[in-house]
Amino acid sequence: MTLTVLCDLYNAFDVINYNILMTKLEFYGIRGISRKWIIKYLSDRTQYVEFDKHISTLCSIDCGVPQGSILGPLLYLIYVNDVAYATDAKLFSFADDTSLCVSDSNSSTLFQTANIEINKLYDSFYANRLFLNAKKNKYIVLTSPYIKCALDDLNVVINGIPINRIGKNIKEDSSIFLGISIGEHH
Repeated sequence: MTLTVLCDLYNAFDVINYNILMTKLEFYGIRGISRKWIIKYLSDRTQYVEFDKHISTLCSIDCGVPQGSILGPLLYLIYVNDVAYATDAKLFSFADDTSLCVSDSNSSTLFQTANIEINKLYDSFYANRLFLNAKKNKYIVLTSPYIKCALDDLNVVINGIPINRIGKNIKEDSSIFLGISIGEHH
């Protein structure tokens, strides 16, 4: 059996901490003029809100990378690159979507391992000032339709909060991952 936790980060691109990002850029060898250029790219950015033809005053932006830009996703990936070292589980990431997978033939061991590893990942995200969106995280247990095991009493819990299982306590019986529909038995 394989248990996959589909993680959803809350405003991932918007909360990137510049001090942490600059430390990671330096670690990866981006120094000197290149580093100064990135600092300038991220500096002096402002935003405003428009609602019902009313416009707020300009506010300074002191965190986050520009979405929809070419450089924004690259800076985000550099920012989260080391998160994979926080867990022994398999991680699959694309942009701000991250999935954690563990496998075992024993359902109790499977859930125990999943809980340990997802909480390691949670701690790593938290240390980087990234936050899992409790309402959108979910998990799926992938098995052969010929394997029957009792899973109803087992849960995945992130930082003390149980998350929903696809096919059990939410209406979805599958999930889309990178354009592919994944269900418990297909």
